[in-house]
Amino acid sequence: MEFLTQNFVPLMFAGLLFFLLDGFPVVFGLAATGLAFGVIGMEAGLFPPALFQALPLRIFGIMQNETLLAIPFFCCIAQTPRGPRPRGLETRHPMNL
Repeated sequence: MEFLTQNFVPLMFAGLLFFLLDGFPVVFGLAATGLAFGVIGMEAGLFPPALFQALPLRIFGIMQNETLLAIPFFCCIAQTPRGPRPRGLETRHPMNL
C-alpha cells in the first residue's frame, strides 16, 4: 500500500501511456485512466468518497455551459468538405477545385 501512495502519479502516467499505446482514443484513455485511478485512490484512502459523489453534478454543470457546448459544433462545421461557407459563394477560379 505504501508503494501505491508514494508512486501514484507515475503509475497514473504509465496507465495513460498504456491506454494510448493500446490504441484507445485520447478522450477515452483520459477518462478511463482518471476513473480507474480515482477508484484505486479511493480504495487506498488517498481520496475521500465525496469526490465521486459530486461527479454527476460536475458533469451536469459542464454540460450546461454554453461556451463549452459550442466547441463540438464548431468541430463538426470544420469537418465538412467545403467548410462553413454556403455553396452560393463558390467561385469558378481554376485554382479552386
